[in-house]
Amino acid sequence: MSEYANNVSTWISIAPTGPPTGTSSNGLSPSIIQEIQSIKGVNAVYPIASNTTYITFHGNFTIFAFGQNTTYHEFNMGFTSAVLGNKSGFPPSLFTLVSGRLPRPDEAAFVIMGDFKSPDGNPLQLNKTYSIVMPQPQKDNVSFVARLVGIGAQNLLIGSLAILWNPQFLIQTLGKQRFGQTFGGPDFNYVVVKAATVESVEPVVTALNSILKNNAPYEPTWDQAGVLSFESFVNAGDSLYQIVGIASILAAGATTIFIGYLMSNRRSWEVGLLYTQGWDWKGIRAYYFLYFGLLALMSSGIGVVLSLLFSSRITQTFNVYGRTLIVPASPNELLVLSAFPISIFVAYTVSQFVVSSTKHIGLDRALRDY
Repeated sequence: MSEYANNVSTWISIAPTGPPTGTSSNGLSPSIIQEIQSIKGVNAVYPIASNTTYITFHGNFTIFAFGQNTTYHEFNMGFTSAVLGNKSGFPPSLFTLVSGRLPRPDEAAFVIMGDFKSPDGNPLQLNKTYSIVMPQPQKDNVSFVARLVGIGAQNLLIGSLAILWNPQFLIQTLGKQRFGQTFGGPDFNYVVVKAATVESVEPVVTALNSILKNNAPYEPTWDQAGVLSFESFVNAGDSLYQIVGIASILAAGATTIFIGYLMSNRRSWEVGLLYTQGWDWKGIRAYYFLYFGLLALMSSGIGVVLSLLFSSRITQTFNVYGRTLIVPASPNELLVLSAFPISIFVAYTVSQFVVSSTKHIGLDRALRDY
């Protein structure tokens, strides 16, 4: 659960909340990106250069504007777009595909991040070809057709990003120079930050606010409610697992020691009998260590199997972005394997206890019940 929380709830996005002004009019500079990368607790930084891509829709569209209805037979609707992957693109690990697939490198195709609609109110259709107009810095717009091949889930970290492209296709279509001017920086208008752990999200956000205070209107966005819930859930779960683990170890040790105690008091004559048959104390200690070791290993093996079967039927639920997430119990391999050396240690302790108890009560008393 801790691993899942640290991979899911540790993303922070930086996006403009209005028209950029001043030193940030063209986006966040490379020096700002370097400051963000140097923040303690930051695991990765993904600077993103976006572009407004227009989809041309054909038909009869009635748009209410300037106090009146106007009918258009052709309508260009703008969507904020970026590339998926690449050094200045959206991180693929944050993109969740709901339907369809990702575009291939040589394919005129794109994916959308959410349920976007055309001017007539109908959603964009999967596997449909659309006319694309991509503006360029020198205003020599590039037009082409591309197919919608995938639809991704939208969450608050995505902001206004709507369309994602395969960078290899855009390099082929725009050329390296145009691609670099459009999606290559050097200034970036979106930044996605990955914090190392759930606990480090809030300190990272505080540091980001300090860096961005002179770069209005860029602000960090993060799932504060989700992070706090994850922290509480994970911490409570970790404490519970620790209590259960410690209790299991204490119970196993106490059980084995109790058996050893009964052995030394009710059947202490066995130790005395072995001694009278010529066994030395070292051999007797080794014999009981082997006896209790096999008993402890069998008990641990049965306990591990039963624990794994029991945990496989236990699930926990958690609300993530309005959906119920089912989290199965996942045993820690290190803790499972630690049961066996612990059982050997307990067996050694009990064998020492049995021999020491017999020595303490003496051979005459030990053989009295024989």
